Amino acid sequence: MKDQIHNYSKTIFIDGPHEDVYSALTTLDGLSEIWEDPVLGDPSINGELTIHFIKRGEQNKMRIDHLSFPSRVEWTVTHDETYHGEWEGTKIIFSIKPLTGARSLLHFLHFGLTSQLSSYGDGVNAWDHFLKNIGELSPVPFRL
Repeated sequence: MKDQIHNYSKTIFIDGPHEDVYSALTTLDGLSEIWEDPVLGDPSINGELTIHFIKRGEQNKMRIDHLSFPSRVEWTVTHDETYHGEWEGTKIIFSIKPLTGARSLLHFLHFGLTSQLSSYGDGVNAWDHFLKNIGELSPVPFRL
């Protein structure tokens, strides 16, 4: 039997409305808060975002493939300096569901980020950090 390849995914609960989570993922201000460095570009469908990592002197680019307010955001990595092109062509999907009491469920999938990539461990650590930042944008921090 062939080994299954698992793409990195994580589900988190956020104490905040799903519309706010969606806004954080679809506006330049929200994205800059999450990434802690400037995010520039066009956050609309077929637009391109440039995420700057100032301390490392790197930048990565994402194409916005799909936006469905307030439940889904999809990107494709088009330029990857951080992992020397290893993530180019991979897909990033944020699925957001409302819960009772102004809480949200965020399911994150990085399709193509698998344990076969040399960047897998560093990538998981980076995504865990940035997903934590999404939760901290709400008044009450989320829990993993």
